[in-house]
Amino acid sequence: MNITLPQITQRTRNLGDRVHRDESVFTAEYDGVVVQRAILSGKIVIVKNRRSVGYPATAATEHTSHEAFIWSLLHHRNSRHENIHPLLGIVTTFDNTVSIVAEYVARGDAHDCVQDPRVDTASLLLGIAHALHYLHSYRLGPIYHGDVRGKNVLVTNNGHALLTDFSRSYFHDRASNTIYRPPLVGALRWMAPEGIDDIDDIGGRSPTDKRDVWAFAMTVLELFTGKIPFEDIKVQRNLLVRVSKGMPDRPHRMRDEWWTLCTPCWEFDPTLRPTMIDLVLGIERIIASRSPQGGDGDDDGDGDESNKVLISQVMNKVTRATRLKPHFSKTVTSLSSYRTQPISIIL
Repeated sequence: MNITLPQITQRTRNLGDRVHRDESVFTAEYDGVVVQRAILSGKIVIVKNRRSVGYPATAATEHTSHEAFIWSLLHHRNSRHENIHPLLGIVTTFDNTVSIVAEYVARGDAHDCVQDPRVDTASLLLGIAHALHYLHSYRLGPIYHGDVRGKNVLVTNNGHALLTDFSRSYFHDRASNTIYRPPLVGALRWMAPEGIDDIDDIGGRSPTDKRDVWAFAMTVLELFTGKIPFEDIKVQRNLLVRVSKGMPDRPHRMRDEWWTLCTPCWEFDPTLRPTMIDLVLGIERIIASRSPQGGDGDDDGDGDESNKVLISQVMNKVTRATRLKPHFSKTVTSLSSYRTQPISIIL
């Protein structure tokens, strides 16, 4: 469903000419997304929009408008979650299109931050889990993020996680029974196997809470290892095949309690995956149990056996050996004759 400007400004401010481009810094562009630094009331902010890359200019505006609308829901009437990146408003004067204005977070994203071993990765993951639980239980209807990964989490100077980038998010407005589907799919490396079916399904893309749960568990691995999932696979076709096979290999030195937390998230049957509140409680248990000298996820020890049992009880899920189901076997077979032209997805 296309979003109109009045729908956005009903929930967030049109900042008009109050936002001024900061000419002293460069403009960053990735995958068609343009991020610029700007000045609002003497403070540094970021301005984000999308340029048309391989599709009409109107589509770029629609993509930005979709994100602005979803994001504005989370900031309506000055109410927002502490782990959601603050939205300040929109402008239409940058690059002659709708642009999003958000707080500038100088420290950067979670993927880059965890390269510093002093970063408290467990606390970051707890913040991300809280943010996703807030989205999934949103009062007007569920919001599914659709692209959970380290690059879409910003980290404040005090180590606070802020979930950002709602360009691939889904919203079901219960009051009007209206569904707002994202125009884009999330990054492939973090994608649940059933999400592969959405790649070419124009108009039918449907992130779910259970796909967010899968991606969150992949993010746990990403932030503890400091590496993107399946980092050694560079060819898109090979990556599609690997993602369709499901559960990743266990990283060397990953603590048992974190692996126990993640494993149910990679069930092929989405209904068997835990909810985000299950994961919040599980992470809180891990954090409460660690000693002052203990690490988070990079440890040679076998972990606390009783702690693992308690985490499993909190999750209330039975960890089964993940196997390739017939549906995904069909998907893997079809990939051998998959189209040769590039797919517009992030690897």
